Amino acid sequence: MEKKVISTVIFAFAGWFLFSIISGFKLLNQDQKPWPVPDKYKTMKNAVAADAESISAGKTLWTTHCKSCHGTKGLGDGPKAAQLKTEPGDFSKADVQSQTDGSLLQNLRGP
Repeated sequence: MEKKVISTVIFAFAGWFLFSIISGFKLLNQDQKPWPVPDKYKTMKNAVAADAESISAGKTLWTTHCKSCHGTKGLGDGPKAAQLKTEPGDFSKADVQSQTDGSLLQNLRGP
């Protein structure tokens, strides 16, 4: 029973973390400078292990909350992207892919 509760808490955190990073990522426009990321975030590791279970949960969250704007491959070309007031962002770009998990989390929080 206790193991199931711990597993549920981990999945809830994993879901929140993945959803926050993917759906709320605030990549700045090209003409703006990126936010400074404190060192503690640059080196912060993801608390959720990448395994079949967490990847499956992430895919479900992506399909439910992100795909309609960011598209199947995260290019920002989903069917609802044109309806947004801001560009959803292209997660395949090198400046996004090169960031650590902690840097992405800090970008969600802002400067």
